[in-house]
Amino acid sequence: AQFDLNFLYHFLRPFGQVGILRAPRFLDVLTVYRDRRDYPHKLSDAIAAYGLEDQAVNSHRAVDDARAAAILLDAMAAERDDLDRYIDLFGYSPKYGVSGRRIGSVTYRPQSYQRIRPLYEVTETV
Repeated sequence: AQFDLNFLYHFLRPFGQVGILRAPRFLDVLTVYRDRRDYPHKLSDAIAAYGLEDQAVNSHRAVDDARAAAILLDAMAAERDDLDRYIDLFGYSPKYGVSGRRIGSVTYRPQSYQRIRPLYEVTETV
């Protein structure tokens, strides 16, 4: 999201339209998935973990990966009704930290490779 938001900012700036980027809300599928399953945490692992191979493919093409992420998010919503608690909450690897420019509306919290408790219950922020 950080990369994409930065890309959009520089794309929209010459047109004087960066104001539309002030209101977005973010739901990070990887953050949710890390809370649901232990390592490994690749999209292909998530597709297999939820038995979605017949509906989603991790081809590393943007359209396929976006479709797979949406299908995965739907499966995670059916599993547990707490996705609203992840809005504007990003987990990051404590080993690597947060890279790039941070999104001001997002709360960043270290997230372990092994599930302990939902990230929205963790109070440590960066």
